[in-house]
Amino acid sequence: MKFKSIQSKLLLIITIGLVLMATVLATFSITITHGILHTDADALLSAQCEKEATEINDVLGSIEHSVAIMRHYASTELNDDPNVITDESLQAEYLQKMDVMFREITLNTPGAIGYYIRFNHTLTSPTAGFFYSVDQATKTITAQPTTDLTLYDPERDSNKVGWYYQPRRAAKAMWLAPYQSDEDDAEIISFVMPYFAVNGTTFIGVIGIDVPYSFLTDKVASIAVHDNGNATLSQTPPEVHAHSHTRDTAPTAHAYQALKNGLYLVLNAQYSDIQRESRAMLYIIAAIATVITAIFVLITFYATSKITKPLKQLAHSANELADGNYDANFQYDGDDEIGTVAASLKLAAAKLKESMNHFSALAFHDALTGVRSTAAFNQAVADLNLLLENVHRDFAVVVADVNFLKITNDTYGHAVGNQLILHTANVLTETFKNSYVYRIGGDEFAVILDGDDYDNREALMAQLEEKSVGSIIRINDGEELAVSFAFGMASYAKELDTGFDDVLKHADSAMYLHKRALKRSQLQVEQENP
Repeated sequence: MKFKSIQSKLLLIITIGLVLMATVLATFSITITHGILHTDADALLSAQCEKEATEINDVLGSIEHSVAIMRHYASTELNDDPNVITDESLQAEYLQKMDVMFREITLNTPGAIGYYIRFNHTLTSPTAGFFYSVDQATKTITAQPTTDLTLYDPERDSNKVGWYYQPRRAAKAMWLAPYQSDEDDAEIISFVMPYFAVNGTTFIGVIGIDVPYSFLTDKVASIAVHDNGNATLSQTPPEVHAHSHTRDTAPTAHAYQALKNGLYLVLNAQYSDIQRESRAMLYIIAAIATVITAIFVLITFYATSKITKPLKQLAHSANELADGNYDANFQYDGDDEIGTVAASLKLAAAKLKESMNHFSALAFHDALTGVRSTAAFNQAVADLNLLLENVHRDFAVVVADVNFLKITNDTYGHAVGNQLILHTANVLTETFKNSYVYRIGGDEFAVILDGDDYDNREALMAQLEEKSVGSIIRINDGEELAVSFAFGMASYAKELDTGFDDVLKHADSAMYLHKRALKRSQLQVEQENP
C-alpha cells in the first residue's frame, strides 16, 4: 500500500508516533504509578485542605467585614466626641442610628445569631449599649438584656465578659475562642472590634457579631475526605507525621491549615483511599486519551483548515471580552457549530454589557434620591486621595444634614421623612449643577466641589443658605411642613490637610456649628413668639 499524498503520509507518521508514545507512557506509568501516587498523596490532601480552609475563611472574612463596616459607621457617627456616649439623650439617639444600621448588616451576614455594641462602663452606665439575637431563618431580631459589666471579674469570669475585656486589653479586633452562651448553653464564637475616640486615646466600647460554633463545625463535618477520611477542628497546630499508623490501622496522611479565627482545619485520610481515587482517574484519563487520539488522527487534516481560522478569531474576541471589551467582534458567517458558538458569545457579550451597566447604576446611585451612593462616594474619595499623592488639586467639600428627621419620622412616619431627604437632595443638586451630590448616610449628604463650582463656592454657599430654611412641603391631606437642613463647607489646604478625610472632618465641624446656630435661632423665635 502506497501513501502518495502528503496528508496520508502525515497521517501515518502521526498515527505511528501516537501509538508508540501511548505505549511508552502506559508502560512507564504502570511501572512508577505506585510511587508517584504515594508521593503525591500528601500534596493532594494538602491542596484539598487549603481549598476547604479558603472557603471557610471566606465565610469568616464576611463576618469580619460586617463588623468592620459596623465599627466604621459607629466611629463616623461618634465624630471623635465622647460626649455622644456620656450624654444620655445623645447616647439614645446614637444607639438608635447604630441599631438601624447594624440589623441590616447582620441580617445579610451568613451565620450571624447576634450583634451588639457595648460602651465603656467607666464613661456611662455598666449596661449601656444593646444586644440583639437574630433568627436567620425567620429574619427576626429580638432585644436581649445587656450584661452588667461591674458584676463580673475580668479574669475569673472571662467566659461571661471576655468578649468585652479581651479586645479592650488587646486594643485590636479579634476572634474569641469558642465559649458557652448564657442563653442556651450553646457554644458560640464571636468576632469583636474595639473602637476609640480623641485620636485613639479614649476607649469607647466594643462592637461584635456572635456565630454559633455549630455553624463552623457543620461546615467542617460536611467536608468529604475520600472514602474513610474525616475533617476536624483543632485549637492548636496538630503534630502531623507523614505515613503515621499503628499495627492495626492503615498508613494515614494528614494536612492542616490555619483559619482566620485561630482554629485549625485538619484533614485525615488513608493513603490507600487517596491512591485508589487517583489510580482510577489515571485509568480513565488513559482510556479517554486513547479514544481522543484515534479520533484526532482521523479528523486532524480535514478539520484544521475548516476550524483554525474562525477559532482563532473567536479566541481573540473572547480575550477582548475577558479584558472588558463588551463590543468584541464575534461575527462568523458559517451556519455550523462554530457559528452557533459565535452567535451565543455575541449574545452573551451583549447581555453581560447590559448587566454590568445595570449593576453599575445600582451600585453607584441612591435608590431614593437618585444622587450618587455611598459606594460612589468611597470610590471618588479613593481616586481623589490617589491623585493628591502626586499632584495638587483644589477642591472643597460640602456636608449637609437634614434637620428634625427623627422627630418627623416619629410624628408623621418614614414616608414623610423620606420627603425631607428627597427635598434636601433636590436643593443640593439644583445648587451645585457641576458637581456630584452623594448620599453618604440616612440623612447626610456630601458634595465634592471642583472646577466652576469650586471657583464660585462662596456664591453657591450663599444660595444654599437661602434655600436651607423656610421651604415648605405638603404632606398627608395638604398639611404644610417646614423643611430645613444644616450644612458646612471646608476647602482643601495642602499645608494643613493630609488628605480628603481632614477636609471632610472640617466640613462636618462647620455643619454642626451651623446646626447649633439654626437651633439657637429657632429657640429665640419660639421665645419671642410663644
